[in-house]
Amino acid sequence: MTGRTSFPPVGDLPYLLTLPGYGSFWFKLSADAPPPGWHAHRLPLDDLPVAVLFDGWNSFFRQRVVPWRISLAEKTRKQLECELLPAFMKRQRWQAAEAGGVGRVAVVESGLLQRGAQQWLLALAESQAGAAPSRYFLPLSLAFEDENEERARTLSAAAVGRLREQARTGVLADAMADEAFCRALVIAIGEQRVIKTEGGSFRCIPGTRFSELVSDALHSPAPLHRLHLDIHSVSRLGDHLQLKWYRRVSSGLNPELAMGRHLTEVLQYTHSLPSAGSLEFVAADGTVQTLALLQRSVTHQGNARTSTLDQCVSVLEAAAEAGLERSAATVAQVPVERVQALARRVAELHRALARKTGSADFDPEPISTGDLQHWVGDAQAACSATVALLAQQRSRLGAGEQALSARIVEALPRLLARIEGAGHAAPAGLKTWLHGYLRLENVLVCRDDFVIVGMAGDSRQSFDERHTKRSALCDVANLLRSFGRVSHAAVELASPGLADRTRQASAARAWAQRVRKVFIAAYAEIAPTPGLQPGARSATTAASLLDVFELHGALQDLHRELTLQSPGLGAALAGLAELAAPTERPRRPSCKTSTSCSSPCAHCCTSSASSCPSWPWRPRCCLSAG
Repeated sequence: MTGRTSFPPVGDLPYLLTLPGYGSFWFKLSADAPPPGWHAHRLPLDDLPVAVLFDGWNSFFRQRVVPWRISLAEKTRKQLECELLPAFMKRQRWQAAEAGGVGRVAVVESGLLQRGAQQWLLALAESQAGAAPSRYFLPLSLAFEDENEERARTLSAAAVGRLREQARTGVLADAMADEAFCRALVIAIGEQRVIKTEGGSFRCIPGTRFSELVSDALHSPAPLHRLHLDIHSVSRLGDHLQLKWYRRVSSGLNPELAMGRHLTEVLQYTHSLPSAGSLEFVAADGTVQTLALLQRSVTHQGNARTSTLDQCVSVLEAAAEAGLERSAATVAQVPVERVQALARRVAELHRALARKTGSADFDPEPISTGDLQHWVGDAQAACSATVALLAQQRSRLGAGEQALSARIVEALPRLLARIEGAGHAAPAGLKTWLHGYLRLENVLVCRDDFVIVGMAGDSRQSFDERHTKRSALCDVANLLRSFGRVSHAAVELASPGLADRTRQASAARAWAQRVRKVFIAAYAEIAPTPGLQPGARSATTAASLLDVFELHGALQDLHRELTLQSPGLGAALAGLAELAAPTERPRRPSCKTSTSCSSPCAHCCTSSASSCPSWPWRPRCCLSAG
């Protein structure tokens, strides 16, 4: 509880803990807390099915065995595809969304990677879990106990099934957990190895800086560490290399690979993970599928969300102890140097991506009126759909959630008007490639600095959508909303009894507002506008776009939480309700832009539309005059 660290789920087996002398742990049991990132559910090895082999990897392929063993190979292949692989995939976090629908997992492409006497199977498999088949990358290892008992025991944690070949026993395992496989693949990337298959080839492709990034780290004695994530897996070789595996395979140019190469080899941006190479499958028709990305990793102290959440919880507890009168002063005294440093790193990333390099894919383009209308249209559609879904599901919400939903439904006309106003802004600035899913979770804390990771963008979008150039303020809006989510989480984690929830929530909002102002100010020093160029016209567009992007993101979050009925619904409702709250603005008695205006303006207007401080909340009548 004091460290706010997730532990593995409690199951039926004894729960083993090691305590230091005179030490103790204080736990809070929770049914909805997420497991730690390194945790993976697995069955005891004795509960896994046994595959009987007769000729190593050839046992799974009828075309590789003598005729009288074809029926045996077909039987072994059927067991792999209908029993072993489906059961293995159901236990994986990256397959959780489709776990109930996994049937046969058919191996459609395969090749052997060999290093010395060892071989590993590179397999692409298809699962008919939905309307269309999904393709997965499933590299496999064989480990027999009589050859290397320690390796077989290590791989049993990632076992797909047990093995028996004559008198030998062992495991069939996920090769991503095999240190020997990971090192062999890194070497194969440096050698530009090509492994032919029936329908294409696996290609190991080094980056232009492969030798520089890999040479001093490949033979490090440090052991392999694995991270089990929702979309992909990561295998870390020591402290300096990592292989990021794309479990679910998509065709086309992988945005993280493209962005990594551009930042590493062209822009030489130093606060992201450098790209050293990749493993790809190239089909006979030229279609490319990225399977793995080799990166130079960094030593870090966790992600920025964890450290920011800890700080916010400390602020709330200190504000509660200070009392009602001094709580505001306590929030105002919070150090903000790290927030400023993060803002500068994000701004530097955006400045780098706005450089012209002669690449049509990456060179910036001016924001057009059509871009503004498209972004506004997307936000309006999300607003209408989310509020309609919220109105349908209000009856199942709790009392507090119903109150928040009522505020949001009531604010619908105001939200639509704010979004529509951005479409009338004068187009200004540039659209570029950007991170696309920049949250505090995708920022690593490296002592007093930051490294930005997770350049793949939003996994819910297609590759083509993620390649679309947009305003850099999409990233800024995502980070600002991430600070808001941290403030809501801190209220739940702050020690109870020091203050009531209302006071804690008020202090959390004050903290989030202060962090927001500090971040925007520090970002503006380096990237003053979304087009990275000064000027009142661009600043006006920036203000309206940032508002639209924040609203759009909050609406998408709420729609997803309502659809999934997840525990994050309360935070999503609170975040949107805060953004939907009306803002007090200065008023003047009459419109000063046009004598023919049919209705007086509610807000301050000037003769120049681009310099009106109330944009985008000006009435439409002002637009025709300026």
